[in-house]
Amino acid sequence: MESICKLRVLNVLRYGDNLVAIPSFMLHTLHNLEKLNVRRCGSVKEVVHLEELVDEESHAMALDKLREVQLHDLPELTHLSSLTSFCSGGCTFTFPSLDHLVVEECPKMKVFSQGFSTTPRLERVDVANNEWHWEDDLNTTIQKLFIQLHGVVHGFLSLNKLSIKLPRLKMKVLSGKKYLKQLRNG
Repeated sequence: MESICKLRVLNVLRYGDNLVAIPSFMLHTLHNLEKLNVRRCGSVKEVVHLEELVDEESHAMALDKLREVQLHDLPELTHLSSLTSFCSGGCTFTFPSLDHLVVEECPKMKVFSQGFSTTPRLERVDVANNEWHWEDDLNTTIQKLFIQLHGVVHGFLSLNKLSIKLPRLKMKVLSGKKYLKQLRNG
């Protein structure tokens, strides 16, 4: 058990038919976890599940040192973490050290966590081929990426699915001198 407490990097690869990569009973032992890499887990819907949380502080401390999360090829993943029995979506997840997040091929991921997430060191989400995104906060960023991919999330439309017909506009192209003259003459 002591060796698990010293674990800094956790790689989860092809984790069978499990719906959760890290169950809540394991989380309290991962105090030194700095990097989490989860890939090619066809059934995983959630990376960390904090069901029936008894001691909120010990679980929060377990994620304190987490600097990097990489999520690759997780077709059923909907979010990284949630607290189902503890607070039904009103909780705040704090990741004070997280400064690198990669999300690739996770088409069902709608939000990072159920509840609000604070990531003071994270400035962007890497998605693929040196492409990155950031919108206000982490959950908003993940939700916008989902909307870009699918077009609709709980009643919100993506602009790429919206078509508006505008009347044709006549435009004049003016040189610099003519433009300045027209501005002066009003």
